[in-house]
Amino acid sequence: MKMKTLFLSLTMIYSCLTYSQLSEDYHVKNAKQVVTTWLNNLNTNKHGNCYEAMSLKFKERSDSLDIIYALSSEINTCGEFMGRKEIEGVFCINPSEINSNFEGGFPDGYYVRFIFETKYKNWDLQAEHSEIIWLHQDDNTRWRILEWVPQWKWTEGYE
Repeated sequence: MKMKTLFLSLTMIYSCLTYSQLSEDYHVKNAKQVVTTWLNNLNTNKHGNCYEAMSLKFKERSDSLDIIYALSSEINTCGEFMGRKEIEGVFCINPSEINSNFEGGFPDGYYVRFIFETKYKNWDLQAEHSEIIWLHQDDNTRWRILEWVPQWKWTEGYE
């Protein structure tokens, strides 16, 4: 009898853990569709669409024209888009779980962080060149862009 109880308990724990992982994978998959569309809009100069996909929390503290101008300027500085590869997509309830430096000050909720290795014409292809993108799920369970952080090193002679 004890063996059956132990087996049943282990089975239930395993089922819960498996369900949790499936749920995380589901959220990352759905967020990836949003981030892919957002990045395609970014690289095809549809910066108004990029702004529309931003988090409502982000929009509350930012002017749309300023953000569209900033995105346009940033992409023009980077040069021609040459490719992107996903390094990781991680789901979390609180961004500080996976990044202790996260300064968003946002409450618990559903978040996904993507890291991409990215190549633009004006980026030094021998150095670290990446984009970090945070998404969060809004009140209507839609994934929204919370933050886009491009990181690069300039090519020699270009600044």
